[in-house]
Amino acid sequence: MPHRPLSAETDPNRLLLVVTGTTLLAEQQDRPTAGALRDRIRSWRARELDAEDLLVPVVVADLWYLNQPELLRQPAVVLGSPTSNAATAAFASTLPTALAVEGRLQICMDPELVDLRACLWGASPETNGDAVAAFEERYLSDFLRAAHDLSWGDELRTTDRPPDASP
Repeated sequence: MPHRPLSAETDPNRLLLVVTGTTLLAEQQDRPTAGALRDRIRSWRARELDAEDLLVPVVVADLWYLNQPELLRQPAVVLGSPTSNAATAAFASTLPTALAVEGRLQICMDPELVDLRACLWGASPETNGDAVAAFEERYLSDFLRAAHDLSWGDELRTTDRPPDASP
């Protein structure tokens, strides 16, 4: 399935977000990693799903994401530590730890995949890629299946909404 670029008419309810921090280091190190993850999500969709009406993966900045209430309801993979990504700082403490390798990486996400947000980070910006690799290996396929099974728009379950997001 060919990649269709986003346009001004893209429905926010059709987005699957890969969220990076906006610090200089995050822009230099995490944004390329997030772009590679976005591309792997596109490949997964093409390989696993035959529907035309799929979630569109897009890389966005943490501050923009947090200030767009309609996006807070969408599935999101948040990349970067709480000190470099405001979305990680906002969500990681509300999500259980799915995987922690001391001194190396951490993945926080709902193992039941009701809350479709995942926060991933390494012990340093250089090891964030390790967290992404572990997420891809252990959780990505199930996360994407759950994300594509959601009802979109007004039918979105309220449990998928962050506690501070307005309905």
